[in-house]
Amino acid sequence: MPFGVRGIAWFRKQDFGAIENLVRDELLLRLEHYRKQLAILEVRVVALPETFPQVETLREIHGIGPYTARTGPGRIGLLTPLGRTIAV
Repeated sequence: MPFGVRGIAWFRKQDFGAIENLVRDELLLRLEHYRKQLAILEVRVVALPETFPQVETLREIHGIGPYTARTGPGRIGLLTPLGRTIAV
């Protein structure tokens, strides 16, 4: 099923029968919920360079895009070499 605005509008108009329409409506509610959650996540990901200045350094590496650079430090977390804690 296409998840664009037109695809959702098309899916909403489909008549699958009494029981299946309930399932369709539940799927539409879930897609709307996930769309809202994704918007919240996007705002947080955009703000990550302010939290992790290492993002700009990661962007200088060939093949590291903006999304990977922003989420990489969150995935890796903090490293502790020789007893010192540093942010990666």
